[in-house]
Amino acid sequence: MRKTDEKKPGEMAVFAKAKELIDHTLTLTDNTNRYPKRVRFTFVNRMQDYAIGIFEGLLQANELDLAVPTERDRRLSLQRQVMTDCKLLLYMIELSYKQHYINAGSCEYWSKMVFDVKYMTAAWHKRDKQR
Repeated sequence: MRKTDEKKPGEMAVFAKAKELIDHTLTLTDNTNRYPKRVRFTFVNRMQDYAIGIFEGLLQANELDLAVPTERDRRLSLQRQVMTDCKLLLYMIELSYKQHYINAGSCEYWSKMVFDVKYMTAAWHKRDKQR
């Protein structure tokens, strides 16, 4: 795993983790030795979309102001959507393992990356709800 997206000063750790998740997802799914071209549009594109959508949702949520009630609600909603996208990506990873596109080690490592983002987002969501 290449760590090209180190956490920048002032950046929330969840953003760095989400960037690593995108990089890892693209690296694995762009490999036609793992994911044949016949599953590109039905399977691979969805996995890539979920990974990118997770980062996009985090970024959008972070741009909203908790002091504005409508923005607060939108922020909480975006955080929940990120957690849902994490669950969907986890299922796709599980399916990748069951379909023999990845081995057990890849499944475990990749899933841990998603769980890291999911749990960090859940903690952020909980803190925002308590404010």
